[in-house]
Amino acid sequence: MVGSRRSEVAGVRLAEAARWLWILILLFQIIGVCWSLNDEGLALMRFRERVVIFLRNQNITSCQSNC
Repeated sequence: MVGSRRSEVAGVRLAEAARWLWILILLFQIIGVCWSLNDEGLALMRFRERVVIFLRNQNITSCQSNC
């Protein structure tokens, strides 16, 4: 009797953990989290970020000097 009760509790916990796992997976898909990038992809993302920051700073400084 005790063994079956433990297996029921473990089954409920496993089902709840699986439900939370699916919720997290769906949430990451919705917000666009991508963990499958390799080193080259991550390097490209860092390069893009630096280019965008540089262009934003150039736009601000050129506007201040020309305005």
